[in-house]
Amino acid sequence: MPISDEQLASKMHGLTQETYGTAGPLFVQKLIELAHKDDGAIKREYEEFKQVLSEQFADNISSHVQAVATVALADFYSSQWIFGLSQEDAAAQAIGLAEIIIGQLETAADADDGLRAYEYLMSWYAMNIAAFNGNSLQIYGRLDPLKPDVLLILPPAFDSAMQEGGFNPDRILRDWADRGWIEVQIRGSEDKRRLKIRKRVDGKITSFVAVRLDVLE
Repeated sequence: MPISDEQLASKMHGLTQETYGTAGPLFVQKLIELAHKDDGAIKREYEEFKQVLSEQFADNISSHVQAVATVALADFYSSQWIFGLSQEDAAAQAIGLAEIIIGQLETAADADDGLRAYEYLMSWYAMNIAAFNGNSLQIYGRLDPLKPDVLLILPPAFDSAMQEGGFNPDRILRDWADRGWIEVQIRGSEDKRRLKIRKRVDGKITSFVAVRLDVLE
């Protein structure tokens, strides 16, 4: 709200330049005192908040929960040291704040690019199935003749589909290989996995991305 009195406004401006508040220094002072009194107290109370929030929000990303536990702990302390709340009320308010924050964050499933990319690819496959069964002039790949639950996708088609969906093809392949969602080949001489396998189909050796179709089952 603006101050209409210019002299008062000038005085307030000078005071705010000289005064930086008292809550921050008091909070830090109390934190230091607590650490000197019991050097394990802060860690124990943080672990308690983290445990409660981890159990309550098991579907959320653990690093997010840990960060929010830190905020909750700071709120727990400030409610007691600055605002004079009881330990019980401070804990309840801190958990309430944490619930509000975590409610705004994405869950682990929401953040799972690998799963989202797989679901996207399955939709893309359904829309372009003619390009896999020989009923189109375009050829994106085919089902593995020996493994009908494995889709063989030509690498350019796979890369294009992933990029159209907003995904990084190389990163998605590495993620899927770690999860066992694609078939890989091991280079014997280098002991490295090949994410795009070479397979003889119709008498010709061709590179494919071999995606399992039974992942969501």
